[in-house]
Amino acid sequence: MAPEPVFWQGRPASKLFANYSMDAKRNVFRLGLVCSAIVAVSACSWNPPQPAANSEHPAGSNARAVESGSAASTHVVRVAQQMVGVPYVWGGATPKGFDCSGLVFYAYGETGLSIPRTSREQFRAARPISLDLARPGDLVFFRIGRDVSHVGIYLGDNQFIHSPETGQSVKVTDLDHRFYRKHFAGAGRIH
Repeated sequence: MAPEPVFWQGRPASKLFANYSMDAKRNVFRLGLVCSAIVAVSACSWNPPQPAANSEHPAGSNARAVESGSAASTHVVRVAQQMVGVPYVWGGATPKGFDCSGLVFYAYGETGLSIPRTSREQFRAARPISLDLARPGDLVFFRIGRDVSHVGIYLGDNQFIHSPETGQSVKVTDLDHRFYRKHFAGAGRIH
């Protein structure tokens, strides 16, 4: 038995694009691809409230913690710290602008370590660890709703560096900030 045809505005759906040129059909297909790419990259698109002024620290304030990590972890942290002040750019993964997972991707890449691009993929790739065991260079993840949607690089002393949202820049924030404490999803180690 053949499926029932679908109609839209009184016309069979199969005939919707019958009068359009092949170029128009390609453009609709391309638009669909662009929309799919936007959805895939949007893993870091969220809007946390502004942290309180006393919850942020200068990037170099945890030099003692950085020295205790491995050489690769230390390099990841140094690269990320050099990006403090770089603006948030949705989908960005260069020193011209970063989203949260783009900063992590860049810092690990500059160290020669391969890591997935989105926060969700980074969460899946990381080996879960207790925050008590986290070392500088490990990752900290945050969840809004069901899925992990934000990531930062742990610096030690309960601090992490991240690219929070549009209108802000890469910065260091305390994990005790009420927003991040509430949405904390876990820590993980890539290497």
